[in-house]
Amino acid sequence: MNKALVTAMVLIAVIFLAGQAMAAADWRKGKKLHRDVCMQCHKSRGAADRLQLNARTKAQWSEFFQSGPTSAHQPVWQKLSTEQLGDLEFYFQKYAKDDKQLLGCG
Repeated sequence: MNKALVTAMVLIAVIFLAGQAMAAADWRKGKKLHRDVCMQCHKSRGAADRLQLNARTKAQWSEFFQSGPTSAHQPVWQKLSTEQLGDLEFYFQKYAKDDKQLLGCG
């Protein structure tokens, strides 16, 4: 019972902190980073597959950014600040497959 309460409190804290980080993030800056950084490899005939932002949900994008870079992303992510990664995540979430605007609900 006590373990469930601690888990719930940790989850609430994580959601609150993620919300605060997203409030400070700027999707327009994330869009520019996507274009200038990510699209260097994630373009037609690039070194990596084409990046489809709507292929993942917001939760999946959050998990991707929270888990840290893969070996392929490591050199690029090391050059980005925490703020830039937040902007990039916010931009990715803006076009996630479960975004209300894309579903015609907002």
